[in-house]
This record gives sequence, structure tokens and C-alpha cells, in this order.
Amino acid sequence: MKPVTILTALIITVLLSVFMASCTDQSSLSGTVTWRDSGGAAQGVSVILFNASDNATMDITATAVDYTIVTTDEDGTYTFTNLRAGSYIVFAALEGYVFDPATRQVEVQGVTVDIDFAGYEDEPDAPPNDPITCYSVEAEDPNVCSGNGTCVSFNNCECDAGYYGDECDDDTKPLPTYTKNNKMVVSGRFSYPDPCFGDLDADGDMDLVVGNYYGIFQYYEYSHITTSGHILFYEQHGDDNPFFGIDVGDYSSPCLADVDGDGDLDMISGHRSNNAGIIYFENIGTAQKPQFEQRSADNSPFGHIFAADATLPSMADLDNDGDPDLMVGFTTSYYENTGTAQNPIFERVDNDLSPLKGVRDYYFFSPTFGDTDNDGDLDLIAGYYSYSNARELYIHYDNIGTKENPLFSYYDYLRNDEDAMLLCNPALVDINQDGVLDIIYGKGSGLIELKGSLH
Repeated sequence: MKPVTILTALIITVLLSVFMASCTDQSSLSGTVTWRDSGGAAQGVSVILFNASDNATMDITATAVDYTIVTTDEDGTYTFTNLRAGSYIVFAALEGYVFDPATRQVEVQGVTVDIDFAGYEDEPDAPPNDPITCYSVEAEDPNVCSGNGTCVSFNNCECDAGYYGDECDDDTKPLPTYTKNNKMVVSGRFSYPDPCFGDLDADGDMDLVVGNYYGIFQYYEYSHITTSGHILFYEQHGDDNPFFGIDVGDYSSPCLADVDGDGDLDMISGHRSNNAGIIYFENIGTAQKPQFEQRSADNSPFGHIFAADATLPSMADLDNDGDPDLMVGFTTSYYENTGTAQNPIFERVDNDLSPLKGVRDYYFFSPTFGDTDNDGDLDLIAGYYSYSNARELYIHYDNIGTKENPLFSYYDYLRNDEDAMLLCNPALVDINQDGVLDIIYGKGSGLIELKGSLH
């Protein structure tokens, strides 16, 4: 029996050493946030932690290790526990305040690391008494903005039609390009996320609704942009989520629009089934506090619209007549609103007469509209299911027609710099508020931001 006893002792020794090693590899990060002027505790400040082990790349996919948020308590303290050994970036954030240090990168390995922050009110600089200028030319000078625009604020030219560039000195239409940015911070987990944006609380900024594989809806309220440029969204739960309890089956695909012209946002959603339709949720609450109630097919302006496998809806005023029209992805169909803003009637337009006649019918074609090149009309970005190349995620169609009679023409594929889910649903929104639309799309269990630029 002796050899068995020795073997058992060896196994126990090995297991204990592995256990102890794993324990010592667990770290914590804590600290205190105070107000610089008074020295008092700063309660309710968000402290954000990123895993920066991969060369300080901030991955917004929210997991317990890659990214998380805590809030300081009444003593101004915060703590992150059970951190794996590695490199982390941490910063504090509260709208209207600046914190010192702005960010800190730390190495943790089996120890407790303390990092304190001091906050103070972010007071904007007093406006100068000097006249407003754009590129050293006064706003009242007829030659300002190359004589082709208006100087609306310091170095901010608003160009006349047909002129482009910072100084309105270029008559060549700029082309949008997109680069991975990842400054959008969204907590939570997703599965095949389908994002859409809208001001759901009427406070002047864009909130986020995310559909997913399970057919439910996650709601994120916009908070603010930090001094480090991160854009914070906070998930709302229970009664604070106006979509709580709504389930459309498989693959919820939300779209926000004022369907009935009463001044607040309603929601429609696609889904996947053998006879998929467009499900309409009327906002019976207010613009500030929405409450969504599902309408039956008989009481819905979308009750006659079906597809064989799935529906991926998008709404926009494609003919510039003051009411929203409808495009249904997967089938690549266009429905013009021939009614009114208050009493919509959606009639399918034949392909030969449709502004989408130049748009190829891809599998799981997922459309979204926006003025990507800032020329005053709506363009089209669409995701699709790629069988062969997961890097070719989106197709960009430029509107070569007019506001009233759009015609979408192929412009380019938008290729991603890494593999993503083969099924991708894009949303267009100026997430960083720089005047150019950005693309937000789903990747696995997270959301990725592609920053838009015009060149």
C-alpha cells in the first residue's frame, strides 16, 4: 500500500501547488476618489477598468476580465476584485467633471494595487472677446471659408452646396472612410447583436436598443463622453427598460421611428420564422418616458408584410415628403408610405421603380440609412451574411439621385481589419458627435465602433 500512499501524496501536492498558484494570480485594484477643492469623498463616480494586456487595445466586449464598471460608495472608495494577472487601464468618469490622473495603466499580479483620483468641475474656457475667425479670416469677411460658406464658430466653416473641405475650397465630393475606434463603452453580453439608436428619453442624445438571437431587447441609456474620449452607455433593467418583457421569438431586429406621427418614437422589429413579419410596438407613453404596446397584425400598418425566413426592417424618409418609408432587409424590398405621417400606408414598389433597383439581394441583407458623405441626402450601408469572406462585412451605396428621388449605386465594400461574425447588422450614428456618421456593428458578444471620416 506504500506506493499508492506516495502517489496520492504527490497528486495532492501537485493540486495544492496549482491551487496556490491560481490564487496568487488573482489580484485586486482599489482606491479612493475625492474632490480636489474640498477633499471630500466623491460618491457616485463611475470607475472603468479595461484589460490592456494586448498592447493596450481597449476591447469593448464586456466580460468580467476585459471590461467592467463600478461606482464609488459614500466614502468615495471603489474596488475591483478577482482580476487575472496582466496590464489594465483604469479611469474615473462623471459628466461635467475632470479627474486627475485622466487614465492610469497598471500591472497587477497577485497583489492589491491602489490608485486614487481627484476630481474637479470641468469649467469651459470663457469665450474670447475677439471676433470669430475661420482659418485666420474674420467671420464677417466675404472671403471667409473661401467665399463658399459661412463661419459659424472658430475654424468651423459651414459650406454652401457643392463645396467641401474644412475651408470650403474643394468642389470634389468627399468620400467616407471608416477605422476601428472602440471608444464606445457598453456593459453587458450579447448574442448576434442588432443595434439601433434613438433619443428614447427626449434629452437630446442618442440611446441604444440592441436586439439579439434570443428575440429580446436590451436598452442602454447614453450617459456622456469622458475627457479621455470614451462614450458611456449604461444598461437599464426592469422597469427602467421600456422593452422589458418583450420577446419576438428568434433574432429580434429593432428599428426606432415615429410611425404614427405623434412626436414620440415607436418601435418595429423583425424576427426569424417560417412566415416572418414586421412586429409593431406603439409608444403609448410619452417622448420622455416611453411605454410600448404590441399591436396585432389587423391594427398595424405593417400587418401585410411577410418574408419566407426573416425580416430586417429599416425606416427613413427616402422620398423627403415628411413621413418615414420602409425597407425590409433579407428580401431587399422597398415600401413607400403613401399615407400620411399620422396614418401611414406602406405599399411595395416594384423593383424597376424602386430606389433599390441597383442594390444586390444578399442573404440576410441588413440595411441602415444616413447621410454618410454630408451632401444632404440619405445613403445606404448594409450588412449581410458572408459565406466566403468574413472581412467583407458591409456594402456602401451612395445616393446618386436626389432627396426626393433617391437612387442607390454601389460605392464600395467596407472591409474590417479582423474577422467578425458572418451575420452582421450595422447602425449609423454620430457616436462621437464630430459631425460625421459612424458605424456600430455586432461582433460575437460585443459591439464594435468604426469611426467615420470624410476625405
